[in-house]
Amino acid sequence: TGRLYQKHNPKELLVEFDKALSTKANRDIQRRILKLRQDLRERKRGAKNLKKSQNQLRALIREVLPKSGYKAAQVNKLLEAVANTNEETFLVQAEKVLDLVEKQRDKMRKDLIKDMVRFVKKSKTTYRTKSGRIRTRTLDAPGQAYFEAVMPILKALAENDLETLSRIKAKLVNNPEVDMAVAKYMAREQLTTMEQRLVDEAAAFDMFADLQNKSLEELEAIFEDLRLAAGFSRVALKNTRLARAARYKKVDDAATDSLAEEYPFLVDEQGNPLNRNQIEAMRNVINQKLRSGTYREKVEALSAYLKLWSSSGLGKLLKDMAKPIRSLGTLTNSVSNFLYRNVYDAINEMDEQYQVGAFEQKDELDAMAASIEGIKSYKDIVSILYDGTTKTFSLRTKDGASYQNVFNKDQALRIYALSLNEVQAQKLEAQGFTPEVMAELKEFIGPELIQFADKTVEYLSTRYYESINDVYRRVNDINLPYVENYFPTRTQV
Repeated sequence: TGRLYQKHNPKELLVEFDKALSTKANRDIQRRILKLRQDLRERKRGAKNLKKSQNQLRALIREVLPKSGYKAAQVNKLLEAVANTNEETFLVQAEKVLDLVEKQRDKMRKDLIKDMVRFVKKSKTTYRTKSGRIRTRTLDAPGQAYFEAVMPILKALAENDLETLSRIKAKLVNNPEVDMAVAKYMAREQLTTMEQRLVDEAAAFDMFADLQNKSLEELEAIFEDLRLAAGFSRVALKNTRLARAARYKKVDDAATDSLAEEYPFLVDEQGNPLNRNQIEAMRNVINQKLRSGTYREKVEALSAYLKLWSSSGLGKLLKDMAKPIRSLGTLTNSVSNFLYRNVYDAINEMDEQYQVGAFEQKDELDAMAASIEGIKSYKDIVSILYDGTTKTFSLRTKDGASYQNVFNKDQALRIYALSLNEVQAQKLEAQGFTPEVMAELKEFIGPELIQFADKTVEYLSTRYYESINDVYRRVNDINLPYVENYFPTRTQV
């Protein structure tokens, strides 16, 4: 969790200090239990020693059992049983109490792991906007990514799912990609989203995979560290959103100032823009006075009407809009300098970036094509792809229905590209694209197109994903969901 809080202020250091004190106090409990067991074995007989041992045991009961969910009546019953022991019965009763304390502490350990699962699940909650974008509720992008890495490990521990833990371990241990990503992170080099994900998964596994063997006090310290990480992430998200809100407010204030300067009749005496209802009311008043007002009221209404349509320039604007619009720049400049700067200029910049991106993608396609033996550019790939040849394939669905379908190379190549994704491969197999059919399909497509599809899918899943995710993360404060071996598709439901 180091990247979530690399700098501490004095208040944060105090939190760490309090956490350390709490952990130290809990460790004392474990030491006291061990010492009591040792004293029982070495205890000397005598009323004075008996009373001391009873007091130590009663103090331990009062301190530990209420925290484990024991009710007051149950605790008092145990306290009374210890108080009523004598030299002959104390040893047996003490061992029973200590065994019970250990059992309850083990229950507290298991409950604490479940609490961690609930905490992580709640902290990393996301939601979808009306437009379908995923947004985070409480954590910033780094915090969300780390908690996503933590969740499967904690869930497997809580459910005692050893198979999942072994699979996660196999992915991370002795993996050169993980080692390289961690080395880059330690060297403070810029990481890709996938490299950061590997670092997060490795850090999460190191911290949480061995929880079953941790003491209660160690679990409490880890949980506190998790809470602290979430706290820093929430603060970072809040600061990001406050900064974004400040930028939006600056634009909003500039729009209001422009409106007050260029269309003063559309703001109130305090300079606030009139809302739709206020403008409608103003228009109704003018119309009412023109229809049935006194002579003076009609003159005032006519003056207001002319003000709207002449001195403000609004009438000229509407007349211009009725003519063929030659350009967006002409329209926005006629309406407002603010709109010209913040709409027309912004769209111009967006279009320029789009053109740059289009040329860059064309270069990527040419580079991928040129890396294939016998191919010079993407144009050669297109020539092979659309050579006019087709092939009929015999298919048998998962339900046993047999049918035939004809594909050209373009269609066949798309099926192959989709099959590189595990989820899509299962869907295709259910439709009859068995390994035997896929082998036949690849033979029809040819080695050059197969290589190009492999390179395209690899590009979409790595460099292209990174470029899109950079923008998505800045806008939504969360990483774009990653799909391994991605190729565009749409599932009908």
